[in-house]
Amino acid sequence: MDIDDLKSPALYFGTTTGQLWIGHDGGEKWDCLFDSLPPIHCVKVATV
Repeated sequence: MDIDDLKSPALYFGTTTGQLWIGHDGGEKWDCLFDSLPPIHCVKVATV
């Protein structure tokens, strides 16, 4: 799990089943960004 450094930060969570989730409102609401990636063992967020 990681968090971005934007004005309204979001949480990011990856699963070993290949799903990448983004959480808004402090993790109150989650949306699946990708659902068919290889197993995710570490999430690091970079903003540009």
